[in-house]
Amino acid sequence: MSSFSNVAPSLADFNPYSSEAVAGMTGTRVVKVSPPLAEKWLAWNTKNRAMSAHHISRMAKTMSLGNWCLNGQAIVLSDDATLLDGQHRLMAVIESKCDVLFDVRFGVPNAAMLTIDEGKKRNAADVLQIQGLKNSTTVAAAAKRVMRYDAALVATNSGDRSINATNQEVAAWVAQNPGIVDVAAQAHKHYAMVSDSPLSSGYLAAFTFICNRLDRSLAADFYFRLATGAGLEIDSVVFMLRNRLNQARNNSTLKFSPAYITGLVVTAWNHEREGNSVRQLRYTDRKGIVPEFK
Repeated sequence: MSSFSNVAPSLADFNPYSSEAVAGMTGTRVVKVSPPLAEKWLAWNTKNRAMSAHHISRMAKTMSLGNWCLNGQAIVLSDDATLLDGQHRLMAVIESKCDVLFDVRFGVPNAAMLTIDEGKKRNAADVLQIQGLKNSTTVAAAAKRVMRYDAALVATNSGDRSINATNQEVAAWVAQNPGIVDVAAQAHKHYAMVSDSPLSSGYLAAFTFICNRLDRSLAADFYFRLATGAGLEIDSVVFMLRNRLNQARNNSTLKFSPAYITGLVVTAWNHEREGNSVRQLRYTDRKGIVPEFK
């Protein structure tokens, strides 16, 4: 069967492996791209930017799961068969070992390459906003942090790895966990109440959502006091946590990593929940170990 679909009968025997045939094509067609065809078109990739292995792997995962779909974003081949846009998608086809349908635009002048990808790329917050969710930036940030935390724990505490969900995965997770929307709204409200919240609304929402699984009442009180500083005594673990985080927030030379921030918050939460009295909040970042809220 031809790799071509939606074409006139006279083009039914079009050979997408032939640079001469591709150079003679114009317009947009839907093409089933197999790994061998992807390799062939990548061989005509002479003017593109360096590739991102991480980006390729993310798309390959989506393809392997059968979640890739036609969305109007075309692979672009020039009027001399040079690949102008689509190298990451083609590499993902090879990595996934799947045949994938793409819109393919033929006959584009080589000079047009300078204008490709100038538009702003949609992020997860954009996707959620399009779906009508309020506080989409906070919801997206929180969802990603919860997903990263849960995935690391499932991986038997293999570490704070770089687990970057796709926009589609974030939207699906939010749909399956609608409670994150209300938590994000509350976190956004608390963050806006003061000028010195030690954590972003995304962090506050993520940690509140996780701790709601353990003790909803304590989580509401703990993160309200952390965000606003209201009702804190100087010997409380929340006071110590807030001061420690604000030290980094207000000092450009002192920067805490996301893993270290999580570790501090987990340590403080666990002390608070266990009723421990501490003189100083201590946390040692153990690389490869994910601290767990208890």
